[in-house]
Amino acid sequence: MEQQTLTRGQLAKQSGKSFETIRFYEDKGLISPAYRDSSNYRRYRQSDSQRLSFIDQAKQLGFSLREIADILELHDRNEGACRSLAEKAKLKLDEIDAQIVELEKRRELLQRLNSCDTLELVDCDCDIIAQSELIQRGCSCS
Repeated sequence: MEQQTLTRGQLAKQSGKSFETIRFYEDKGLISPAYRDSSNYRRYRQSDSQRLSFIDQAKQLGFSLREIADILELHDRNEGACRSLAEKAKLKLDEIDAQIVELEKRRELLQRLNSCDTLELVDCDCDIIAQSELIQRGCSCS
């Protein structure tokens, strides 16, 4: 059995993850050793390298470790992990769309501020707090 499994160090090398990352994911319940050998060393499955890759990809897509753990738990129980992932992906898309709308609003306000005559803004007697209202409407220091 040991020939088909990996130590934590071997898994780290194979997956490109650090020893500490694997330990962290184990502490969070995202990965677990197949068993402990006679020396009490953790032994991991070859497939755990793919599991680590999935965790990284899911994190890059914005999934939290809790969401990833939920998906992996369903996967481990063969209970609709794909459906759960699709549902969570839809929610992430909705979140991203809302963030894009908010970022576009911020960008527009910053463009308005940038389009102001910055020398006029610096030299004018306007209060900086009052300037915020001017930014909303389109700058004018008069």
